Amino acid sequence: MNDKQIIENRQLYGNNQREEFKETSIIEFLLDPFEDPMLLILVGAAVISLILGLLREYLTTGELCIEAAYEGLAILLAVIVVDLVTAYNNYKKEQEFKKLQECYNTTHKYIVIRNSKENEIDSEDIVVGDIIKLNYGSQIPVDCVLIKFDGQSLRVDESSITGESDIITKCTLSDVRRNSSGDL
Repeated sequence: MNDKQIIENRQLYGNNQREEFKETSIIEFLLDPFEDPMLLILVGAAVISLILGLLREYLTTGELCIEAAYEGLAILLAVIVVDLVTAYNNYKKEQEFKKLQECYNTTHKYIVIRNSKENEIDSEDIVVGDIIKLNYGSQIPVDCVLIKFDGQSLRVDESSITGESDIITKCTLSDVRRNSSGDL
């Protein structure tokens, strides 16, 4: 690929940049569970239990007694504790993910073949049409087509993208074409 093609592909397809990380506030994490209908039903049941307990006590004794509302208060307290713990855990996970993403963005360089020469570039500078040279243990910041490789098989860990822990065996485009036509 020459310099003109690089500029054209960058204009046509855009840069190879990850989306800007949008940080979620702790308040959003606290309010998130309340979008779950089951939790809303639980809170509603707790409020009803609280009101009925207080009302029953008031109607029988003529006084409001907090002991009559223990069931409703216990349910509300449980919901609040679970919500706080969940929000805190999610917030900490997001902070760790943010650190991991920042570290990834600053430490990786890639060897691409442009103008028949090898060049070392950042992941943001990769464009559609670049030929990326892979080595053992390489991480690829883009979707790509495997042109050729030396060796028996190429095995890829896609767990950071898909969440699947299985190692996937890849093959070249010519292997895919040959297999789809029925030849092996």
